[in-house]
Amino acid sequence: MEFAIARENMVNCQLKPNKVNDEKVLEAFSKVPRELFVKKSQSHHSYLDDNLTIFNGRHLINPVVLARLIQSLELNKEQTVLNLASGIGYGVVILSYLAGTVIGIESEKRLVESSLDNLLKLNVDNAAIIKGNVSFGFLDQSPYDAILIEGSVDKVPEIILNQLSNCGRLVTIENED
Repeated sequence: MEFAIARENMVNCQLKPNKVNDEKVLEAFSKVPRELFVKKSQSHHSYLDDNLTIFNGRHLINPVVLARLIQSLELNKEQTVLNLASGIGYGVVILSYLAGTVIGIESEKRLVESSLDNLLKLNVDNAAIIKGNVSFGFLDQSPYDAILIEGSVDKVPEIILNQLSNCGRLVTIENED
């Protein structure tokens, strides 16, 4: 499979038709090799518009949803972003193209290790992945200009909201009752 062509098709046939129109976001998605963030047995599915299982019931969010969430943050290179439940690091790497500093928090040791490997492979030098409780965020670097919670939540904890700067933005998927 030619992954570069699949990546280009993902951008042109999935993201653009679904209201992802920020050129910086599109460029980030076109540069990041999504196939590195899935199991080898799933690599031929890496550019489908679908959630892909990565570990222990956790998923890599489908590209359209992730792109729409990230686009809504309206990021620039002077901003600091917190990515909670960062999984295997795909969102962190995408965010690294758009923000000055990205902090990923992940609770699963195996995912943290894989994320760190991916950051090294891709020479990402403005992001870090930290093992921690995603429900508490990461106070050490707060306040954040933006927070992305990958996955869905019933309610955003107050401790997370308090880590936003005065004009900070938070995006996630809210569970439906």
